[in-house]
Amino acid sequence: MCGSAARCSRCIPREFPKPGHRMKALPNSFCLTMSEKPVIFLCTLSYDNDGVFFMKRISAKLAMIVCSTLVIAAVVLSVLVPLIMKAATVAAPGKLYPIYRVDTAEKKVALGINCAWEDTDTDAFLKILKKKNVRATFFVVGEFAARCENAVVRIHAAGHEIGNHSDTHPDMAKLSADAMKKEIESAGRKIEKITGEKPTLFRAPSGSYTSELVKTAQDLGYHCVQWDADTVDWKGLSASDMTDRVMKNLQNGSIVLLHLGAAHTLEALPQLIDRIREAGYEIVPVSELIYTENYYVDRQGVQHSRITD
Repeated sequence: MCGSAARCSRCIPREFPKPGHRMKALPNSFCLTMSEKPVIFLCTLSYDNDGVFFMKRISAKLAMIVCSTLVIAAVVLSVLVPLIMKAATVAAPGKLYPIYRVDTAEKKVALGINCAWEDTDTDAFLKILKKKNVRATFFVVGEFAARCENAVVRIHAAGHEIGNHSDTHPDMAKLSADAMKKEIESAGRKIEKITGEKPTLFRAPSGSYTSELVKTAQDLGYHCVQWDADTVDWKGLSASDMTDRVMKNLQNGSIVLLHLGAAHTLEALPQLIDRIREAGYEIVPVSELIYTENYYVDRQGVQHSRITD
């Protein structure tokens, strides 16, 4: 067995410190000694209060317990951390969220253009989209459709998708369920009357929604869609600032927000389309980007397919 630390040349430095001499640090060493059975000791070298050199020994059994505990803790953490992170995004029971972005491996994004204000730049928008060979989704307010019926006809005739953006552009989150239903249904009827097609996409004005609104829209046959890449064009940003802002947030499955009638959106549109394509993305209508069945939306607004194969 390993005896006194002062006599074990394998456990201490060869130059044994003199009595009373203090050192700031002394390296640990491992001592393997043989008796009738092999025993491993972890030897730590230190000083007592009088400066006398001594050894502490920890048995291999204790060392193995410590190491095993650390390994088990690491394994448990490797399992729990992903589960905790997933729980942070999964929607709470009964809570419904609109689609802000789609979880997809494909490099596809969509342009969602809100139509609530003026019709002055509709033809210019359509001309740029045709030149760039892009199909977009126009979210139309019912009052806009009634006031600018010809604009809606031209948008539809150009092959673009038309979604529902409420009837009067209210704060939908402040409405009762019945009022929400009337807003969506009224706008839907006006759009269908003009295009001959019932819209299947709904975007809440100003992005204001509640779980009740999402449920109401779904009950009426709509997918509730928002955005994750905002031009903030209503603030009057320059074309380059809007483009840079979108590209900073753009990722697979992104939905971009733009408006007809905003100050510099028309100027930004061509360069925005070019930058998106240069980054390797394909631009598709919203309905071709989202999952229309077997999906769920997490609390971050990301839509996931329930089909894993």
